[in-house]
Amino acid sequence: MQQEFEQMRASIDRSWGNSYSEQEGVSVTAVKVWQTHRSLLALLTIYLLFSAVYSLVTPLFEAPDEMDHFRYINWLATGNGLPHLAADLAAAGHEIGQPPLYYALLALPVSLINTDDLEEIAPMNPYWREGAGMNVHYHTEREQFPYHQTTLAVHVARFGSILMGMITIMCTYALARYIIPAQAALAAALVAFNPQFVFISAVINNDNLITAVSALVLLLLVRNLVATRPLLSLYVLVGLFWGLAILSKVSGVALFGVILIALMATAWRHHSYRLFIMGLGLVTISAALTAGWWFGRNTWIYGDPLAWDLFLNANQGVMRALLLSWTEAGQWAYQLVPSSFWAAFGYGLSAPSSFYLFVKMIMLLALAGLIKWGVNSGRKNLKSPQTLAVLLLLVWCIIVGIMLVQWIRQVVQAEQGRLYFPAISSLAVLMALGLTTLMQSRPWVLRGIMVVLAVWTAVMPLLIIQPAYDQPQTLPTAVTIPHPQQVQFGAHIHLLGYQLRQSSLQNGEQLVVDLYWEASQPITDSYAVSLTVTDAAGQVVSSLDTIPYQGRYATAVWRPAQPFKDTYTLPPIISQPVPGQGHIYLTLYPWRQTEKVLPVTVHTTDVGSSFTLSTIKIAPSEDVRMQPDVEIITDFGRVARLMGYDMADTAVAGQPLPITLYWDAKEPDGQEYTVFVHMLNESGQLIAQADAPPQANTYPTSIWASGEQIRDQHILLLPANAPDGVYHVLVGLYHTQTGKRLPATLPGGERWLHDAVELEMIHLGK
Repeated sequence: MQQEFEQMRASIDRSWGNSYSEQEGVSVTAVKVWQTHRSLLALLTIYLLFSAVYSLVTPLFEAPDEMDHFRYINWLATGNGLPHLAADLAAAGHEIGQPPLYYALLALPVSLINTDDLEEIAPMNPYWREGAGMNVHYHTEREQFPYHQTTLAVHVARFGSILMGMITIMCTYALARYIIPAQAALAAALVAFNPQFVFISAVINNDNLITAVSALVLLLLVRNLVATRPLLSLYVLVGLFWGLAILSKVSGVALFGVILIALMATAWRHHSYRLFIMGLGLVTISAALTAGWWFGRNTWIYGDPLAWDLFLNANQGVMRALLLSWTEAGQWAYQLVPSSFWAAFGYGLSAPSSFYLFVKMIMLLALAGLIKWGVNSGRKNLKSPQTLAVLLLLVWCIIVGIMLVQWIRQVVQAEQGRLYFPAISSLAVLMALGLTTLMQSRPWVLRGIMVVLAVWTAVMPLLIIQPAYDQPQTLPTAVTIPHPQQVQFGAHIHLLGYQLRQSSLQNGEQLVVDLYWEASQPITDSYAVSLTVTDAAGQVVSSLDTIPYQGRYATAVWRPAQPFKDTYTLPPIISQPVPGQGHIYLTLYPWRQTEKVLPVTVHTTDVGSSFTLSTIKIAPSEDVRMQPDVEIITDFGRVARLMGYDMADTAVAGQPLPITLYWDAKEPDGQEYTVFVHMLNESGQLIAQADAPPQANTYPTSIWASGEQIRDQHILLLPANAPDGVYHVLVGLYHTQTGKRLPATLPGGERWLHDAVELEMIHLGK
């Protein structure tokens, strides 16, 4: 087994073109490397395409802390030198507490670009934490292609991060070839097709450099661990890259743990105490020469090699007042890190739950396979180079996990999978080993898993990221705007029209409204749109206060004379609304300043601070079948049927007489009809009347639906001087505008005189 593994390792060195191969040195050309590793070339090409798409669809500074990462880069690019952690905090951003290597590398190309518009290009959305959209910044056409100034500089810096991601993928591939050479492409694919890795690689974030350099350190350590004759010169490179890791991010210091264990394992394998001492010395000296100046500078200026107190002060906005316990932090990590390791974009954008279920399945399969490998192979060959290499990768994964939990203890919202990326290469190799062990007889399953993962990675930008920041298209001049309006809010905001997606609402349903907006001049403030729905009793049953276009297109960035449509979905009605004719009201006010409502002008008339957008029917939650005291079946044309009524048979002069009519809507025509209720004496003289639309106009005939039953009460106010006697009560329907009565017919076809239904006579007395 040992001899076979050494032969395999030598073959890998030759095929990879390893610069430190004793057999071939550097004689293998780059052309031969690519010819030998077509799968890696394909992965890098796909990754480059994916990351370019992620970078293009992610607006400026919508990735975690990207604004402050770029401000640090720009600080260096404009010739300011290394910032002071206290004096320059406000000007250079809170990321200046980070070591400078990532920022210095990207400052080189950025220094060639004019970034004078940095503070103007993507102004902060001050309300994003308060529900005003997912976007932390407002975005305008200045971010669109062709890129200029800061926009160009950001995309150039993002491309630098993409290249760092390519280094990580290549290191993963090379690392896997020392452990599972046949499945090196699988390990690399688990990195290249990780949507979160692609997203972070496509934006400005120093995690990209620490991830790449950590992978290089692990690659060199494993290379020497499995070699027949370890090269001491490699430990010089290990120290160099360890120093670069420290200069990339403070957490790079933790690489010392895995370096120390690798040195011990290599020395133990070769029974050479001298190898450990010399290796440790070379690593330490090389790292000190690379990063020692940074610790010296911090000690000289701040009195602390890490300047830790000032670093914490720069990030005090996210530091916990009290440390979490290890148990609490571990629970947070367990709940949130695995999912965000695979997909968590921007500030709160998540993938579909089906994706998380899919990657959870992959991780469980990999874990099961790794356990199987450990039981069947690793346990039997504890001294084999492969087993030692696997254990080394596992140690690094554990170290990074412990560091992350400790960081969660100190920092709010640190449960982010990207912070585990320094171990992503090691984890990918371990996962590939586990999956391969479990699926040895079913390689097509592994290929299928990678294809599905690649598809998910490809669709995430279009499925999740782009829609979250998409802005409305300008309406063409030829478009017909429904329900045209001439309504002005304040000085420059115009409502051009609206459209209701439904004509009625009932309990549990949502109202969807399209509003057509236009600004006549640039607007300085960000105004909230407030839509309120009231029921027939005037009670608020649903409301929505939001920044236009779900927070993505605030009034502060509206383009003048460019009308657009915005869709608003109100929360469902959860109370028990009073059925009938409801109203929809529209107001605008500065976000979170409801007392400063904009004045409304319709045409040239001031109408106050609220605009009645439309009426809407609030339908009953369920069909109610009602039984009147007195039945009197009468049809009024094809519109309605009078089923009966409730009325006392006696009344008192000067007192109100309630009469309740029961209507059955047959084939309503949407017209407005008025119910007349007349009281006549025996001479036919009108004594009292109560003409009104049904339910005092809260349930007009224009909103009736076929099959509905409506309980409709009218109050006759009897004159105080009305003499005692017998009176007639007549009811019917007439068209509100024309006054024409609807024909009133009995079931047998007989028509009521004057199309007025006569109810039972009323006895009026003292």
